[in-house]
Amino acid sequence: MLRPSRQSYRLGYLFGCIHFAYSLAVLIPVINRHDAQWQLVWIRFLFIDFPISLLTLLGMAFCPEWDFGFLPYPFGDARDFIFPVLVHVGLGSLYYFTIPISLSVLIQWLKQRVAKSSKKHHP
Repeated sequence: MLRPSRQSYRLGYLFGCIHFAYSLAVLIPVINRHDAQWQLVWIRFLFIDFPISLLTLLGMAFCPEWDFGFLPYPFGDARDFIFPVLVHVGLGSLYYFTIPISLSVLIQWLKQRVAKSSKKHHP
């Protein structure tokens, strides 16, 4: 069984924390300013969080336009705020955590394949 290296976990933790901090740094001005076009903030995440950001596009297409009036604006907007925050801040940060771990396992698997194929060709 292939196991990711300890360093890949540390790097994943660093990448995930950086993504989480960046996401909050982008969202805090949106929350403090009541700009009429605050929804455009998600455009930058479409590129940064690809392919996870595809969930946002699906959610914006299929998520009902629920408005939780008891929450202050924009927190109560399910389709334009709550769902994208869950995808980009939550899943996006988790995605960046898993990238180095996945690459570590892939590199180990490739090394094993090369080692096996070199043993076959060299008796």
